[in-house]
Amino acid sequence: MKRYLKFLSSEDGAVTVDWVVLTAAVVSLAILAMFAIFDGSTNMGDTVRDYLTDTGIEEIWDPETADS
Repeated sequence: MKRYLKFLSSEDGAVTVDWVVLTAAVVSLAILAMFAIFDGSTNMGDTVRDYLTDTGIEEIWDPETADS
């Protein structure tokens, strides 16, 4: 019983637990940020692709007004 009470009152390892919790929080936030950035970049890429596919070269570049 004495060993059990000593184990419960001991603070060894508490710093390790703190670091594990903080590291897990940072990794979780990084993963959430990655998904947010990925979704935004996918939507922007789709928009650019649609514009370039649906727009003729004459609308994008006019050779009469372009510099030689």
